[in-house]
Amino acid sequence: MMRKLVGCREVHEVEQHVCVNDCCKFNKLKPNQYRGALRQKCPVCKELRFNTKMTARGDRILPRKVYYDFGLEKVIREKFFTDPAWCAARGKGRDTPGDYYTSKEAKRLHEAAPGADLNCPYTSVWHLGLDFCQWFKSKVHSTGFLTLRCGDLPHQDRSKLRFTRILAIIPGPSEPKNLDPYLQDTLAAFNKFSPGNGGLKDVQQHLVVDGELQVQKVDHKILLGGVYGDSPGIKKLARWLSHSAYLGCGYCWLKGTYSAGAVRFMGYLHPVDTRLGQPALCGDEAIILNHDDHVARAQLVQQQAMEASDVGCHGMSIVIQELSYTSYPDTFVVPVPHAGMLGCCKDFWSYVLRPTSGPTSHQFVVSSEARRVLAQRAAHI
Repeated sequence: MMRKLVGCREVHEVEQHVCVNDCCKFNKLKPNQYRGALRQKCPVCKELRFNTKMTARGDRILPRKVYYDFGLEKVIREKFFTDPAWCAARGKGRDTPGDYYTSKEAKRLHEAAPGADLNCPYTSVWHLGLDFCQWFKSKVHSTGFLTLRCGDLPHQDRSKLRFTRILAIIPGPSEPKNLDPYLQDTLAAFNKFSPGNGGLKDVQQHLVVDGELQVQKVDHKILLGGVYGDSPGIKKLARWLSHSAYLGCGYCWLKGTYSAGAVRFMGYLHPVDTRLGQPALCGDEAIILNHDDHVARAQLVQQQAMEASDVGCHGMSIVIQELSYTSYPDTFVVPVPHAGMLGCCKDFWSYVLRPTSGPTSHQFVVSSEARRVLAQRAAHI
C-alpha cells in the first residue's frame, strides 16, 4: 500500500522512527545500520529505540514506533506541480472578495513573514490538515493523517479531494501524546523553502497550453497559512488543554461549567465565570487571547512559574517556535462543523436524539423512523 501511495521502492525510504513515548524523533538510518544502533535510547525517557524479535532465520531488529513521512518538498514537486489541472488553478481568484488572499490574515502574513510578497505569482500559502480516524469497528485503532493543500486556489477548488495530498501517516494504534516529533521535518521544510530563504528551486510545473503539455521550471516560495483539524487535534498541536478541562477553550479565558457529568462551555445567554475574575459572555473581546497573551502563558509554564491547569496550556507549540510568522489566534483553525459540534450543536443533537421513551419523549425528540432516515443518508460519510 505504501509503495503504491507514494511511489517509493522500499517502505524504509519514508519510514521515520520516534520514541515510544513520543519524546523525540530519531535520526534517519538504513536497515543495515540498525544493528549498530541497537542500544540507542531516547535522550528524555531513556526508552530503547529498537526491539529484537527472534525468527526462524535468527534475530530481527525492529523499530519500536514509526510513522511515514513523504516529505514536504517531494510532495509539492511530484504530487502537485505534476498535475496540470492544479497548476492551471494555482494563482487564480486571488482578487475575489472573500478569498484568503483578500483577508486580514493574508495581510498579516505578508507583513510578518521575512521576505514574503504574497503578490508574487511564485509565492503560495499552504495549509496543513490534521485528523485521526478509527479504521475498525471491532477494536480501537486510531490512525493519524497529516495532509497538505494549497491556499492559492479558487475557494471552490481549494478543498477538493483531488487537490489534497497525504503528507504523513501516523499508524497508531493510539494517538500520540506529543505531536512535535511528527511535525519536526515538515516545519523545518517550511522554513527552508520560505521566501526569505529562496524557496524551492527549479520546480517542474506541468501546464497544458494549446492542447499540449508543457513543462516549465519555476522557483516556488512557500508559507504556512494555517493548520486545520478537529478540536482535540488542534489543542494537542497548540499544546492547549483538552476540551474537558475548565480552561479548555484555548482561544479565550472563558471557564467551563461542570454540568450533567461533563465540563461544558456556557456563556451564550448569560455571563459565566472567566479566569480574569469578571463574568463574561462567550465571544466577548475582553476575554479573547491575542498572540502575545498565548506566548506569555506558554513561557510561564515552560519556566515552571505556573501550572498548566492555571493558564490553559502545556507550553509553547512547535509551530510557533519553528515559524516566526505564525500566530496562535490565526494559524490554528478549527472548521465550523467541528467547532459547532463542541458547543451548541453538540447540546442540540444530544437533546433531540435522547431516548424515545420516557415522560418527555414526545417533546422535541427525533422519532425512530426519522433516525433510520438520518442513518441512511449519512451512511456514505
